[in-house]
Amino acid sequence: MRHELLAIEKENPFKHCKLQREIYAEVLTEVVKTNSQGFVMGLNSKWGTGKTTFVKMWLVYLENLNFKTIYFNAWENDFEDNALTALIGELKPIMKPESTKLFDNILEKGLIISKHILPILIKSLIEKHIDSKSLQDNLKDITEEAKDIFKKEVDEYLHRKENITEFKESLKKFVADTTKDKPLVFVIDELDRCRPNYAVSLLEQIKHFFSVPNIVFVLSIDKKQLEFAIKGVYGNDNIDSEEYLRRFIDLEYSLPNPDPKKFSDYLYNYYNLSELFEEKNRNMIGNEKSEFLKICYYLFSNPKITLRQQEKIFAHATAVFKTCKGQRQIFPVLFITLIYLKVLHSESYNNIKLKIYSIEDLQQSILNIFFLNEKHYLQPLIEANLVFFYNNFLNPNTNNDQLYDFNPVTNTNELKIGAVSDHNQLLRLIIDFENRYFDFQINSIDQIIARIDLVSRE
Repeated sequence: MRHELLAIEKENPFKHCKLQREIYAEVLTEVVKTNSQGFVMGLNSKWGTGKTTFVKMWLVYLENLNFKTIYFNAWENDFEDNALTALIGELKPIMKPESTKLFDNILEKGLIISKHILPILIKSLIEKHIDSKSLQDNLKDITEEAKDIFKKEVDEYLHRKENITEFKESLKKFVADTTKDKPLVFVIDELDRCRPNYAVSLLEQIKHFFSVPNIVFVLSIDKKQLEFAIKGVYGNDNIDSEEYLRRFIDLEYSLPNPDPKKFSDYLYNYYNLSELFEEKNRNMIGNEKSEFLKICYYLFSNPKITLRQQEKIFAHATAVFKTCKGQRQIFPVLFITLIYLKVLHSESYNNIKLKIYSIEDLQQSILNIFFLNEKHYLQPLIEANLVFFYNNFLNPNTNNDQLYDFNPVTNTNELKIGAVSDHNQLLRLIIDFENRYFDFQINSIDQIIARIDLVSRE
C-alpha cells in the first residue's frame, strides 16, 4: 500500500510536513541560487524515506519564489525509449508564446543529434518493401538502399557533432528567455526504479546535451540502488559504479533521516488509533494504551526501517485492531511486534507461526533482532510477551508452567529462560504479571496471527 499522506498547499507547501524538512528546502534553494552556471545535484536517500513528497513540496516552495520548475518521474516515463525525446518534451509546458521559435530550434537540432534516426529509417525502408510480392526479390534493392542510408549516416555523424553545439546554444537561449534571472530547476525522480538502460541513457543525455547555464538538474535517488542498475547495464559487478556516477553528479546531498518519534505521532493521529483505543468494548490491562506508542518509538528507532515501512506497519495495525471488536482483551505490544516481524523479519514471523522455534530459539531470535539497552525495559517487555504467548501456543492449557522450575534452595519457581537472557528478573516480573491477569485463551497468539494474516497488506 502506498498513498500520499500529506497535502501540499500552494501558499505554504511545508505546512503539513511533520518531519520538519522545510529547513532542507531553504538550504537547497540557496545552493541553486548561488550556482547560475548549471549543475547536476544528487539528492540521496533510501527508498521509502519520503523523497518524492519532499521534492514536490520543494518545487512548490521554489515556484513561490518565481523559479521555473519541472518534475519528471523517470519510472513512470521509461516506456519512451529515447531519453532525449522525453527531456525535450518536458520543456514545452514552460514555454512562453514568444519563445516558440527558440523551442522549434531545439526540436530541429534535437532531431539531428538523436541516435534513433537510423533505426527509424531502416524500419520505414523494410515496411516499404514488405508488401512486395517477394521479399527475396527485393533483398538486393534493400541492401543497396541500406548502404546508401549507412553512408548518409556516416556523413551525418560529423553534422550531428556540429549540431550538438548548436543544440546546446539553442537550449541556452530558450532557458534564458523563459526563466530570466533564475535557474530552471529540473527534478528527475525515481531514476533508481526505472529500467537500468533508460536510467543510464537519461544520465548520458543530461551530461552531453543539457549541461548549459541556468539549468539545475536534481536527481532524487537511492544512490545504492542506482549503482546496482549501472552494474546491471554493463554486466559487470566489478565496475566502480560510484566513480561512474561522479561523472554525472556535480554536487551530492543526503536527505537526513526523520525523527521516528515525530513520524510515529503523526501516523498515530492520522489513523485515529486513539479513538480505537478509547472504545468502550476494549478492556485493556494496565497501561498498554500508552505503551503502544512507546513500543513504536522503540521499534522505529531502528535506522534501517523506512518511512514507508513504518506507514505499512501502522496501517496494518489499524486494520487488525478493527477486527477485534467485542474482544475482552487486546494486546497492542504483541500485535505491533508481530506485525513488525511480518514486515521486516518474515522468516522469524513464519517460524513463530509454524511453531518451528523452541522457546530458546525464539529468545535468541529476539536478541538478534531487537537491540538491548540495559536501562530500557521495552526489549524485555517485547521478549516477555512473545515468550509468554508463544509458550502457550506450543503448550496450550498449561498456565505456562513449562517456563518455571522449582528451586528448593530459594523455595520459589524460577524461570528456565534465564540462561539465554541477562535480564531474567525483569522478564519474571512481566511474565508473572501476565500469567496472573491475562486470559490468554481468549486472544492466543494463533488467533492474533490469523487476524494479522487476514488483513495482510503485502
